[in-house]
Parts: sequence; C-alpha cells; structure tokens
Amino acid sequence: AAPAPQAEAPSIRVAKLRNGTVIDHLAAGTALRCLAILGLAPEAVVTVGLNLPSRSMKRKDLLKMENRRLTAAELARIALLAPRGTVCTIEDYRVVNKTRLELPTVIDGVVHCPNPSCITHHDPVVPRVRVDSNDPLRLRCHYCERRIRLDEVEFVPASSVPAIK
Repeated sequence: AAPAPQAEAPSIRVAKLRNGTVIDHLAAGTALRCLAILGLAPEAVVTVGLNLPSRSMKRKDLLKMENRRLTAAELARIALLAPRGTVCTIEDYRVVNKTRLELPTVIDGVVHCPNPSCITHHDPVVPRVRVDSNDPLRLRCHYCERRIRLDEVEFVPASSVPAIK
C-alpha cells in the first residue's frame, strides 16, 4: 500500500497590507504598549503579532496599521520602547520606504518628568527630555536634570504631542 500523503502543517498567515505602516522587530512583549502609546482611533484597523519567531531576535512582536502613516512624534514614542525596530511604509502592497527607528537627542512633549517638583508639573511648559544613552535607555529632564529610566517612563497622552526636534 502506498504511504498516506503527509498533511501540510496548518499555518496562520497575516494578510498583506495594501496601504499603511508596518512596525517590525519590536522586542517580544512590547507591541501592546507600543499600540497603547500611539492613541489610535477606535475604528483603526490594526494587526498585532505577538511573540513571533525571528531569525535575528529569536522572538519579536509586529504591528500592521491599515491606511496610517506615523508622524515624527509617534516614531519617537515607539523608538523609546523599540530602539531596534523598523518601520515600513506600504503603498499598493509594496514597501515604498523602510527605515530603522532612531531616538532623537531631544524629545519634546512625549515623556512626563517623574519628579513631582519639576516645573513641568506646575507651569504650562512642554515636557522635554534629552537622551543620555540608548542602551540601556537613559533620559534626562531638560528642566530639572532628573534622570529617567525606561521603567519610569510615563507618556504624555498622544493627542497632545507636539513636534519632535
């Protein structure tokens, strides 16, 4: 008797994106926080990949956002959590731009200073931090010089984020 044909292992494929943005190479476990800090509209169509296999990272997360391009401020927010991430702009199913996330040296209006005595908590000034180091991530408040670790980062709501310098 002939051997039974081997069944192909079932797989789940994420549909290709016609137009939008893909954020790839997010550290495993960071996609949901990245999604939360973007403050997307409730009707936004987003595909989230969690703990996916990766040749370069062992495991990674992935975000696909339909019909959405990220602003410089949004890219800075994501770069704080995923400094090794890549962002692809998709048009008509083709990658038209692929860039690696980079932290700017100065970030305005994205991160709250954790120092309760800082001027940013008492006067109408835009929070500003400088990036002291990328690995490990260390920020410093422009006004009070307080050092800020990644686990202390509290984001300013996405709806009130100004331009990044």
